[in-house]
Amino acid sequence: MGGPGTRSAELVTRVLTAAVLMATTVAALLLCPTPLVAALLGIVVLLGAREWSALAGAAGGAVRAGYLIVTALLLAAVYKWIGTGTALRIALPALAWWILAAILVLRYQASGRPPPRGLWWRLPAGWAIMLPAWATLVFLHRTHGPAGVFALVVLVWVADTAAYLFGRRYGRRRLASRVSPGKSWEGLLAAVVAGAVFALWSAAWVAVPGGLRWHYALLAVGVVLLSVVGDLTESLFKRVAGLKDSGSVLPGHGGVLDRVDSLTAAAPAFLLGLHWLEGSV
Repeated sequence: MGGPGTRSAELVTRVLTAAVLMATTVAALLLCPTPLVAALLGIVVLLGAREWSALAGAAGGAVRAGYLIVTALLLAAVYKWIGTGTALRIALPALAWWILAAILVLRYQASGRPPPRGLWWRLPAGWAIMLPAWATLVFLHRTHGPAGVFALVVLVWVADTAAYLFGRRYGRRRLASRVSPGKSWEGLLAAVVAGAVFALWSAAWVAVPGGLRWHYALLAVGVVLLSVVGDLTESLFKRVAGLKDSGSVLPGHGGVLDRVDSLTAAAPAFLLGLHWLEGSV
């Protein structure tokens, strides 16, 4: 185990990487039209799919290459479908997976029983995780502009950062010791509070009327809680696979999935919540 100096260096690396990622994301969302945003995010999905194939247990190079090819074809098909899709059509199918994922996490935490083995379902699970999130971000960029995507991405980032920093300093009670020993109830509380405060401050980003700001804060709390399910789900598959990180492409964060795991679950819920709020106006 590293000493204080090692932990401080790791924190600095993590923060610097996050800063570069945030700056790159902001520039892409502001300067690029939606089709280019979709392509750039598609590259992220393909990098994540490469990591997921390893987590799923695909050992052969041919299988992993085939998985990437099918993922690329699915991205193209989903992009065409987004053009005529609605928020409900895009986000609702993701709920079935995240309900199942929450059950898998709770079962493993309670009994240590891992998810069923078999590429026949683990590989498609990667699509259930990544494709709806990608479609949500593209749809938000097309319908709400960069501000709509910022509202979601920064909400998740603020909650994740608050949980990490507060949990490291004050975390005492483990949230899911078998799945992810580093997470604590104190960190979760910090994430929820930070997310709600950020939502109240940023409600204008998605044109939430003043009378619905507290509704938007409530939505943010739900999105943050579901983002934890996304985080724990990836942690579960990493633990079963015997891996600390999904990859090594991002210094201080591990792989692409390590950085976007919370967002994959949060995105569909955020879009559904916006649909609900816009219907309340």
